[in-house]
Amino acid sequence: MAHYTPPSRSLALTEAPRALSEAALLVLTHKLLLKAPRGNGDPVMTIPGYMVGDGSMSLFRRYLNKLGYDARPWGLGRNIQNNKIKDMEGLMAFKADMIARLGFEVEQIYNETGRKVSLIGWSLGGLYADSLARLAPQMVRQVITLGTPLGDPRGTSIFALVYRVLERHFEEDVIDFSLWCNDIPKGEREVPTTIVFSKTDGIVSPDIALLGHHPSIRYIKVKSSHMGFAVNPMAYWAVAKELSRVNKLV
Repeated sequence: MAHYTPPSRSLALTEAPRALSEAALLVLTHKLLLKAPRGNGDPVMTIPGYMVGDGSMSLFRRYLNKLGYDARPWGLGRNIQNNKIKDMEGLMAFKADMIARLGFEVEQIYNETGRKVSLIGWSLGGLYADSLARLAPQMVRQVITLGTPLGDPRGTSIFALVYRVLERHFEEDVIDFSLWCNDIPKGEREVPTTIVFSKTDGIVSPDIALLGHHPSIRYIKVKSSHMGFAVNPMAYWAVAKELSRVNKLV
């Protein structure tokens, strides 16, 4: 039986103002953040969350480029389906298509640079990153997820809203959520994986942000809203440290 508790309504309703305050703090701390360990030119790709595009993580890439990484967008536009999704099978097909398209982009960078690519995935983007790393570990140096729902989607506060946007009402007792959950195995990863999560995330509950405890998986807890992961100084510092740590190991 799944165990999940969606974030509280107060956390969900304060997402936007908290993200704005995190962005303001990023401006105040940007010089301190540049004291993070330097990169060595390795390629890094940022993968946006659901319904947003590369612009949402442009500041993150600018920061990583200043540290000496070759940070690139995923180049696939907004992370959203082109057609109406009618059921869980359709949702799984959308996810599989996005992972395949992401794989092509990563392969292009891998062939161009001759180096494995580090993937930083925000929210749904983190699911793509984790899946691709399991499918093509030869091209991926490491995975870092930010507020990614790695468990039952009913552990998100946006669950009902998403299906309302898709203009379809689903009865929970007739949806086979195992299709989604079983596609994210809770086991050791061949590619080093770091999960950055927050107990103050108003969209994704910590209950569904974990993959179990294995040597290849690390957890970093930060104080952040879900929308704020792309502008949160603590998230920036955590990513910079993890990129440097894994580069030293490989």
